[in-house]
Amino acid sequence: EAMDETYDAFVAIAMHGRAGGRAFLAHTFNGHTRWQMGAHDMNESMLVAASAARFNLPLILVTGDDVLREEVRAFSPATEYVTVKKAVSVERAESRPRDQVSREIEAAASRALRNLKNVPAWGPDELSGGAFENRFSYILPRQAGLAIAFPDAYSVDDKTIGLKTASFVEAYKAFRALAAFTGQVTSSMMITWLRETPSGQETTRALQQRLPSRAERTFAPTGPAVVRLGGPGTHGVR
Repeated sequence: EAMDETYDAFVAIAMHGRAGGRAFLAHTFNGHTRWQMGAHDMNESMLVAASAARFNLPLILVTGDDVLREEVRAFSPATEYVTVKKAVSVERAESRPRDQVSREIEAAASRALRNLKNVPAWGPDELSGGAFENRFSYILPRQAGLAIAFPDAYSVDDKTIGLKTASFVEAYKAFRALAAFTGQVTSSMMITWLRETPSGQETTRALQQRLPSRAERTFAPTGPAVVRLGGPGTHGVR
């Protein structure tokens, strides 16, 4: 969260493969958004690496499953990697013995620090200057239908929008904003389905009573600051 030039390098522990991939619990920040930045199908290790590259800092060690290992090798072959589990499927993994894995992580971290100067910061060509295209794809067409309202977004297909940005940070902020509000689609759809059932109608009415009535609605603040939804992690970008 506090990346700056005072650091020497970064490690990323307990990471997952990209959204739409074969890794265990494959996701990129969340499970319903896939981010293609130029020629790169982004995973969270790449987000950390691209963020660190703003300060010319390398990502020297990553840990995760065997599928993510291949993803990391593809974009940063000099980065040390420790496989902590095997991805049987997106929903199941086989973990390796914890003591053995911990020893391997410690040894890999030691090698990575000794080899620090030989691991380049990951700066994709897209980040070298000029506008580049991002494509954000979603599980449901309705999610894309909401995302298309984002400023300057354009349609690619019924599940994908395109957005041109001038920097990684600009692209990342758009990615996070889109992920946050498109994530509400499933809840909205479930409420609609709930209302279609007899028992669901009664439940919906009971839940609506917990909301402020029209007479009770007010814009007066109830606290000093907005409570951020969606978790604290920002992959080193603030």
